[in-house]
Amino acid sequence: MRYLVLLLAIVVASCSQPQKPVNFKADISNTEAKEITISGFDYTKKIAIAEAKASDTLNITQAGVYQLSFGRATTGIYLSPGDEVSLSADAKDFTKSLTITSPHTDIQDYIKVKTDLQGSIFSRSLFDLNPEEFAAKVSSRKDTLESIFNASPAKEILSNESESIDLFAKRLMFIYPDYSDQKIADLPAEYQNVLAGIDLGNESKYTSMANYRSLVKDHFSMNMYRDTSDTYEAVFMNHIAELRAGNIRNQLLYGDMRYIMGPNDKLEKMYSFFNEKSSNTEHKGKIEELYTAFQKLKKGELSPTFDYENHAGGSTKTEDLAGKYVYVDVWATWCGPCIGEIPSLKKVEKQFHGKNIEFVSISIDNLTDHDKWKKMVDDKELGGVQLMADNAWKSKFVQDYKINGIPRFILIDPEGKIVSADAPRPSDKKLIETLEGLSI
Repeated sequence: MRYLVLLLAIVVASCSQPQKPVNFKADISNTEAKEITISGFDYTKKIAIAEAKASDTLNITQAGVYQLSFGRATTGIYLSPGDEVSLSADAKDFTKSLTITSPHTDIQDYIKVKTDLQGSIFSRSLFDLNPEEFAAKVSSRKDTLESIFNASPAKEILSNESESIDLFAKRLMFIYPDYSDQKIADLPAEYQNVLAGIDLGNESKYTSMANYRSLVKDHFSMNMYRDTSDTYEAVFMNHIAELRAGNIRNQLLYGDMRYIMGPNDKLEKMYSFFNEKSSNTEHKGKIEELYTAFQKLKKGELSPTFDYENHAGGSTKTEDLAGKYVYVDVWATWCGPCIGEIPSLKKVEKQFHGKNIEFVSISIDNLTDHDKWKKMVDDKELGGVQLMADNAWKSKFVQDYKINGIPRFILIDPEGKIVSADAPRPSDKKLIETLEGLSI
């Protein structure tokens, strides 16, 4: 789930005088990836990789721990204006092979230990533990992190790290009920009121502490998921409207709206709501770009096309399916919700077998996971037309349909025109109603 991502940012005050940029270089072997991303609160820089090398300047205004992302791997990196920073790694095992050279060796050493420890505890299997074992594991890891930090020279720089470690532990305790599918009322006392006494509306901490941001985001998301009073979109808007104006509301609104807003009948309402509640000019510009792009994906418009490798051999393109309705499932082998739709998709395929419709699944796995994709198609006996996109998220079909989250389902008519750029999922009874209404 998207709120499992771990950030490691503790930002200290910057000088008021003009800041020198960070000079950043990277050397990554065995890579097909196109970029590295450096991010912090309201800061993102994508650095292009060419022939296994990358270099750029980072115009950060505050020293602190930023997130470095390469593919699906993430780690923390301490940056201060004016630094000369370089890294080397092997893409085949990025995290273990990663070496960062900077003026802040002590801090970077601590960050690596912390990243490894947090990564070892924050796994899906952790939530299979019973409540007592889980609480003990979290407590033990917290004590270990605190001991390592207190013995590290980084203690002199990362002034609010102790609080960050505590927030990390509380966050794990808070999300445990949902991830373990247990009711809070049935859990031991330490799970009751885990966040008591924590102000979740502190703007200063939100901008300076990554673990605080993660906790605030999880709290917001889980309160939404637990609220079944209305549709997801309505619940989202109600919960956003309850937040006071500021960075927290802006970030939570923008973070989710990029995925919630889509080329469907709710587009106008969601777009208007965003503009009413957001005060962030940059966010508004990006959402407007998305809104404008969605106008080209309305019912009756010509559909973007694809031409991708077919699991059965050769390749398949949109024109090969002309004269038939096409129901497209955009998915990936690592996507839990995508896999969760497979049984329903099989039932729909069976129900409409022999009708004038093709069911096409397009994997957006990285090409390095090509064998994994082929194996899952075989192991799960997936039907329909199984294709693999040529450039994961950046494949043209995915980009043209502005797909920011998966699974995503699309329905195209026999003339290659869009019926729905955001069609119902196989598990949604509305899909059967939609397909039966097509007289196929």
